[in-house]
Amino acid sequence: MTVRSADAVPGRGMNVPHCASGADRSQNPGPKATRRQARPRLVLANISNGLPYPHDDVCFFQSQHGHSYAMAYFRADAMPWRAVIHLLEGGELEVVDATAGDKPLTDALRYGVRTWCHVFNRALRYGDLGFGPPHGWRAARSDRHRPTVQAIRRIARVLDTRKQRPAIPGENVLLTCHRNVGWDDDPAALGRVLELVALNANP
Repeated sequence: MTVRSADAVPGRGMNVPHCASGADRSQNPGPKATRRQARPRLVLANISNGLPYPHDDVCFFQSQHGHSYAMAYFRADAMPWRAVIHLLEGGELEVVDATAGDKPLTDALRYGVRTWCHVFNRALRYGDLGFGPPHGWRAARSDRHRPTVQAIRRIARVLDTRKQRPAIPGENVLLTCHRNVGWDDDPAALGRVLELVALNANP
């Protein structure tokens, strides 16, 4: 299993990403772009630390989501329905987050998003695929996630089942963590960064 991790340029001297939208990601697509053309990627910024980075939509997984079985619960719309449909149609997701520390993944990515992947896989009637967290699959099978499972199944029934495959972190659900940022748990600093991002995107 692979995950993506990146040092966060915006946290150093308040430098900011070039653009607040996903429009510029293909300027230099690299050798993998051709292979992925048939399976486009939807980039989601996790609220709120991921917001300064280029994204197509947002998701909301908090740091405590999935720390333990008792906390492995989130709203049904923590992952936007647009992203659910995109994944069901064979696309890729990338969830972007950031942290003040130097760890490879935020807790929201390590626990919350991975637990959501188990919920998605339960909806498609897959079993535990073993990518963690340890209690993730047990939480996904609980009654508290049943409404989300049922909703995903309703959507899946009207789409092309030949394109539907399990959600696997590092494969079709990419986890990107920007490290050493200066706005973690600091709404005022984050607001200043977002203002600079907006100015940078609209000169």
